Amino acid sequence: MSGLLGCTINGKPMFGGSEDPEPAPEASQSSAYTPGSTEPVEESVPSVLEREVECPSDMGLKLGKRKTDTRVRPTVKGNPRRKFAAEHKQPAAESFLLSNEDAVNQVIALEKKRPGLIPAGFRERVAKDPRSAELRIEMALCELQSDETRRRASHDAAMAVLLGAEEAASMELLEETLKPGQKTSSGCTRGPCDEGQTCDPKHKTCETSTTRALRWISAAELDVEHILTRAFVRQVVESGDPKHPLLPWGKTRRHRCGNGKAICKFTDYERSGGRVDFVHWDLREGGTSMGFNEEQADWFRKHCKPGSHTECDEEQPW
Repeated sequence: MSGLLGCTINGKPMFGGSEDPEPAPEASQSSAYTPGSTEPVEESVPSVLEREVECPSDMGLKLGKRKTDTRVRPTVKGNPRRKFAAEHKQPAAESFLLSNEDAVNQVIALEKKRPGLIPAGFRERVAKDPRSAELRIEMALCELQSDETRRRASHDAAMAVLLGAEEAASMELLEETLKPGQKTSSGCTRGPCDEGQTCDPKHKTCETSTTRALRWISAAELDVEHILTRAFVRQVVESGDPKHPLLPWGKTRRHRCGNGKAICKFTDYERSGGRVDFVHWDLREGGTSMGFNEEQADWFRKHCKPGSHTECDEEQPW
């Protein structure tokens, strides 16, 4: 880690370094001495996002067309009875889950088969040492600098986590890479977007250049996210923690479902009775515009004639 300090991004230092204060003789490594005080104080730890890295001049990817839209389908009008992937609204089956080791092996194999997944300036180093957690952190920090590689940054940050990088640093980096990059207006159904943003005619949402770049991925990138998701969701499931720090990965990154013919994400889904499950969500399910939430629409699909909300075999439970 110390070998990365004192470097630059695009020739410019990210922050000015300074030597740590001299510790008191009996202070621990995590404490520093404050003049005039007999008590050691906790020493601040620099953020991994402030680390200086020397980024290659060529960060280009070679992926083919990015033609997969990673957003949930817009709300549609009419009959809510539609067919989705068998996994839709179901928790992850044991067969879906993947160990950290298997996930790392599969991603490395995929990168070897498709070297264009890796920025050009890093390909030689990755080929020599694909299991270096520190190299993955360095790559992610460089990839965060460009719209083209920002989503790829989350893949390398995830690899760093799986490869056993220092937890605080790798999780901070992963959290940063999952952010959309730029804030946007809420929507453009009733008015124009803010300056510098454009209105997506299909979803009626405001977009920036960064958000547009992030939502489109190639088939190879989806394969990487599918593998990493299987490993992270395993950790979430095994922990039983409803606030597990890896939950955002499942919600913001995508995986294949429906025998590979559909794309899903993971989300929290509240069932009747108040139980909340972490489930697959088919991106084709965007709900209907008839004023019902997803659980209500699901009830109509099960109990009513197609296209009707009155000819049902049971009384509405709400």
